[in-house]
Amino acid sequence: MIRQGKLVKAFEEFYPRALLNRLQCADYAGDKPHSGWLLHIFRMDGWMLFHPLRHLLAMRFLGYTAETFFGHTPIAYAPFGDGPYPCLNPASDHYREPVIDTCAFAYHYGQKALIGTFACDCGFVYRRRGPEQSPDERLIYSSVAEFGSVWHERLSILWQDGSLTVEDIGKRLGVSNHAAYGQAIRLGLPRLRPGYAHPLSSPSQELVPIDAAQRAKQALARRKAEWVRERDAHPGITGKELREKLPSVYKSIQKCDPAWLKDETPPTPRTYVPSSPTTKDWTDTDRVVADAVREAAARLLTAPDYPRQAFHKRIAIEAGYFATIAAQTDNLPLTKAALDKVAETRENYIKRKITWASARYREEQSYPSISRFRQRINVQATDDNEQFRGDIEEAVRSLEAAFPYSEPLIPPH
Repeated sequence: MIRQGKLVKAFEEFYPRALLNRLQCADYAGDKPHSGWLLHIFRMDGWMLFHPLRHLLAMRFLGYTAETFFGHTPIAYAPFGDGPYPCLNPASDHYREPVIDTCAFAYHYGQKALIGTFACDCGFVYRRRGPEQSPDERLIYSSVAEFGSVWHERLSILWQDGSLTVEDIGKRLGVSNHAAYGQAIRLGLPRLRPGYAHPLSSPSQELVPIDAAQRAKQALARRKAEWVRERDAHPGITGKELREKLPSVYKSIQKCDPAWLKDETPPTPRTYVPSSPTTKDWTDTDRVVADAVREAAARLLTAPDYPRQAFHKRIAIEAGYFATIAAQTDNLPLTKAALDKVAETRENYIKRKITWASARYREEQSYPSISRFRQRINVQATDDNEQFRGDIEEAVRSLEAAFPYSEPLIPPH
């Protein structure tokens, strides 16, 4: 995992800006997030190609020359230290002994941590969060992936010992009593352990298991009976009142059998209340919103960052009145006229991007190729953009005249 902000800052401190401008490598951070060539090189984006000069700059930044970099033997990354690693299976005869030779690790994006997996020959597989901070952490695991045959065999033996409680078994096997009980059920061990009678039955009675589907049907039948009983006990009750009286019952039946609920729910009469005509005077609001629209458009058009097109919706959002304008367009004629006047067409937007990119290259004291200039302003050489070809070529010629290098040092990747 790369701390991109720290990487860019360290790169800026390592190389002088004038040198990067001279080598036409000043766009190492890019105009947009995650768009600079430096980040792409360190992320090893195989689908992108970079000029060798940029690879040399990256090597020098890491403290290598080309000879030492390619002749360097990579150092094995060991976030959990060197093996062997201990087995943490309390049921084994090699508990806490270093018998695991290797460790598999990967970054877990959900937990935002490095997770190492350790598998022993006894079948016990555990996981740890990393990287390792101290040797004592080797004797503590974060979770168990597999208990294994040795652990299960020990559980089966302890389960038959009537002198031990489930909590005692869990402590001997290094897990909670709930985990021990759950593993016993998965192994098919008897629920009634020796010496422990079921509180609701005698030893001569046989427990008849009830599956989950049957229990759900019984619960639904009880809720339906409660719904009908409450409805019949209050003649004239409306469906809304019945829902408010039995909210949990309503939700359960609605989820499992909505058709039955619709048939068994009394109707709720609807009362129509005619809406009163609007009497609000929008004149003052229209004037305020129109002024806010003009100010928002001015901010968008003069922002120093990468240009964003000032179209109707963006201007309304920037002004903070998008909901009002969308709902009351007919009542805001001044605002509508102001939006139509200040909204930016696509042609004006691309010309503004050309002007912005030219200013940026002048600040960097470099000139690009035409294709790289197009890439920076995101205007491809298509038929739709043919009308801007002359403007782009003129901007590049102007930059070349101001910074007369023989040719661009680095072709576009």
